Amino acid sequence: MQSRSRKSLMHDSVPGSSSPHGITKNILEMSLNQARGEVNMDAYLVLFSELVSYCRDRVESVMALQEKLAQLGYRIGRRALELILAREKVSRRETRLLNMLNFIASTLWNFLYGKQADCLKKVRDSELEYYIEEAEPLVNKYISVPADYGHFNCASFSAGIINGVLDSAGFPAEVTAKVLARNGDEDLSQQQGQPLTIYYIKFEPEVLEREKRLNG
Repeated sequence: MQSRSRKSLMHDSVPGSSSPHGITKNILEMSLNQARGEVNMDAYLVLFSELVSYCRDRVESVMALQEKLAQLGYRIGRRALELILAREKVSRRETRLLNMLNFIASTLWNFLYGKQADCLKKVRDSELEYYIEEAEPLVNKYISVPADYGHFNCASFSAGIINGVLDSAGFPAEVTAKVLARNGDEDLSQQQGQPLTIYYIKFEPEVLEREKRLNG
């Protein structure tokens, strides 16, 4: 990945589109409900790899890089919920925990990556902990991780998006991306094939208390 200077990523004006009459319309004036065009996934992922490179050149450690990607994802997630609801013409937000998690694993994932998440599961013996499995996160497609980066995973970006959506919807939680062997063991030394990425979600106790109230 080649680094890019901070200056090259800055834009002087807000982009717009031209009407048939040659009049440029500001993007901020466009309707959220207009038909959504398909975005080439490879182009999207190449752009994301440049974002990772940009962040890498501005942090001092692998942990700081993962935190930076999570922060950027969080900012997107905070705004994505309202956009998805508007485009999907959903009249109300989800107020139940499982419904919200299914929304993330299906509607949100399809909106972001053109497919549903691989699997949504509940942590055994815990009412507050869930996780989403993803065998091959798309955000890792064009990322070559140096050997000294350990188990660095760009899926921290997606974890940040999940966190932002949950917070925006009123489901405060801690969300982290982890890498596990296929057998569920955290020791990857004997791993055969690609390991699993899981998005571990731990909700705040207030979420469970609200669930109990809604259950009557």
